[in-house]
Amino acid sequence: MFTDNVAEHISDYYNASGYVDTVLGQGSRRIILTDPSGLIIFDSAKEYNRTGSYLLTKEIIRALDGEEHLDTRLEHRRFTSEIIRPIYKNGELYGVITVLSYDFEATDEYNRTCSVFFFISLLIGLLPFVAAAIISRDFSKKTADVYRGIQKIQERKYGQKIGLSSNDTFGQLAQGIDLASMKLREYDETTRRFVSDASHELKTPLASIKLLSDSILQTPNMDRESVNEFLTDINQEIDRLTRISTRLLNLTKLDGTASADVFTERLDLAAVATTVCRMLTPLAKSTGCTIRTEFSSNCFIDANYDSVYQILYNLIENSIKYGGEGKEVRAFIFPRDDRIVFIIDDDGEGIPQSDLNKIFERFYRVDKARSRATGGTGLGLSIVASAVELCRGSVSVVNRPDGGARFTVSFPVAQEGDRQ
Repeated sequence: MFTDNVAEHISDYYNASGYVDTVLGQGSRRIILTDPSGLIIFDSAKEYNRTGSYLLTKEIIRALDGEEHLDTRLEHRRFTSEIIRPIYKNGELYGVITVLSYDFEATDEYNRTCSVFFFISLLIGLLPFVAAAIISRDFSKKTADVYRGIQKIQERKYGQKIGLSSNDTFGQLAQGIDLASMKLREYDETTRRFVSDASHELKTPLASIKLLSDSILQTPNMDRESVNEFLTDINQEIDRLTRISTRLLNLTKLDGTASADVFTERLDLAAVATTVCRMLTPLAKSTGCTIRTEFSSNCFIDANYDSVYQILYNLIENSIKYGGEGKEVRAFIFPRDDRIVFIIDDDGEGIPQSDLNKIFERFYRVDKARSRATGGTGLGLSIVASAVELCRGSVSVVNRPDGGARFTVSFPVAQEGDRQ
């Protein structure tokens, strides 16, 4: 058997003295030597020494056939390198040497890496829960903000913004609610102003009628001429009251009618405008005004006849009333691209720049004293704006450079598929 000096013994049979000295000189190595039958004749391990037992793994058997084996593996949480080589003596197989190398430094590094990965995995595992908690908190807060915004609208507290500035769905929803709240506030203010203005407009002729009738009743011996004068004034106020009521009813009808529900037909805009001008000729003659028209042919639109008639009538009537006595009113109709355009010009004083954006508002009058003198109610242009919208058109007004105002209305040109 081998002596205690294993390195010297092995080097007698195997030219590996330096190698074996190196192996035995490190405490992290284990050497196992077997004979050709696989019997372990030497084991350098102090614990669990297997000397005297057989070691017949497939690697040992291959080494007995002359093959060498090199392997590195993780075993019992240690990196182990295994070298198995045959040993020859005088050209004949003497046995097999197995060298096991334990890399404790790599093992420590591996264990540290495993610990790091464990904590990273733990962190990654907890991250969704943390993110879910944050998202849930943010979701709850934004939901509460949106709900409070809706409650404010239900309580008619319009115009109070939610104030979410995020770009997500909640932010877009909040912006929509804020916009709706602002629109509702504007509508509410418009409704209040409309009711107030309507009450005032109706109250004025009623008060005049009351005053005139009381004067008649309180003057028993009033002469017939005075009575007739008072009754004429009462009749004029009744006519004014009728005009206001009629136009309020027209506005209510226009506001409550969707364009899709209105009967439309193919109209020759020039033919409608010609009829309107003929109807207003007596009014024009009474003021010494001349109506000049330039209408192109084949200017067809798909619209409601009554709405178009009302638009043209109100605009031409306004131009006659406010254009000035002895002046000229000019009406034009012509096609432009895919629109039919109607323009009415007058030679009046024009409209103050500060009032241009307000004249389509209900009961708005540039010169109230002059409007009353001409029988104006402040509703005519508001009716025009509502009727134009009903006809899918657009209306605008500008002051002409050489004086007077210009109103422009455009309608979509008639298409075969637009008829109802």
